[in-house]
Amino acid sequence: MSDPTMSAAPSTSGRKSGSSIALILVIAIVLAAAATVYFAFGRTNEPRRLKLALVTWTEDPFWGPLLRGAQDCAEHNNVELTIIKSKPTVEDQTKHIKDLLGEGVDGIAISPNDVIAQKAILDEVTGKIPVVTFDTDAPETRRRRFVSIDNYAAGRVVADEMRDALPDGGPVLISVGSMQMQHGRDRRQGVIDGLLDRGFDRARAVDPQDAVLKGAKYTIVATVTDGGVPAKAVEALTEALKAHPEVKGVIGLFSYSAPAALAAMKEAGRSDTVQVVGFDESDETQAAIATGKIHASIIQDSYRAGYESIELLARETRGVARGPAEQTPILFVGINVLTDKNLQDLRATGAIRQPADASTTRPSGT
Repeated sequence: MSDPTMSAAPSTSGRKSGSSIALILVIAIVLAAAATVYFAFGRTNEPRRLKLALVTWTEDPFWGPLLRGAQDCAEHNNVELTIIKSKPTVEDQTKHIKDLLGEGVDGIAISPNDVIAQKAILDEVTGKIPVVTFDTDAPETRRRRFVSIDNYAAGRVVADEMRDALPDGGPVLISVGSMQMQHGRDRRQGVIDGLLDRGFDRARAVDPQDAVLKGAKYTIVATVTDGGVPAKAVEALTEALKAHPEVKGVIGLFSYSAPAALAAMKEAGRSDTVQVVGFDESDETQAAIATGKIHASIIQDSYRAGYESIELLARETRGVARGPAEQTPILFVGINVLTDKNLQDLRATGAIRQPADASTTRPSGT
């Protein structure tokens, strides 16, 4: 029998259960509050998704590495990227620009077809959204940045390669897609200044296209243009080779120019008598370098040019302040010289693409 003088011990199970529930509720509230803060404030620190566009001036396969670089950068920078490979006419590219403005893109990276003819539309665009140029520039506009190789310096490297191919000198032809485009003018001027033993001067006035330019060992007998159309390049070069049978060297300054020179030499019956130096890494150029038909070609770091174009455009669009090293409006990427001696090594390292079938390809696009 229990002792009536002893009171029962108080129960603690109910209080423990209530305390546990209260603790769980407090933790849940704290976690919910943290999540709310993250979603409300944390995400605003992430770069907003941009709608950017990249517009080339031709449909040439040359753009492949550059476009891969641009796409990779877009993925890394929260960018929805529209890529447009324009036909090589002012009308087509201008229509694309107007369409993009109507679609409300945040910024455009562009390789302008003809800065003089397109000045009005480019001024309109640069007055509304950030614009970055690549490959060829539009310094007359308010474009934010320009990404390219140093085209004038590259032209001088082309001249050095022609000196190596033609050490005794002689008459030389130059083939360039356009003299209206900054990169075409600068490359040509670099070639001329190099062959004529002039000093390094990016600001030198452009020599007239129709002038015969004589140096101590080399003479530029003609410069032919083709508007970015390979078939026209073959036609113009064939006529020039027939008109100047004394020519010993041909310099091609666009990606299709050197292959076009080989086709023209065949048409003119000059296949084994003319040295050729080219630009870029088309399948045809690689094949001709391997067989010794093209002496050398200047290649660009196109992947980096594409990557940097979109990265700089995204930064300009988001208003990211430039650091001390970014104050210049021009960013130069690197070049290399492609020859039969380093062709396989450059392919193996991925510096140039593996050709689809160099033995069967034909000249195409820019």
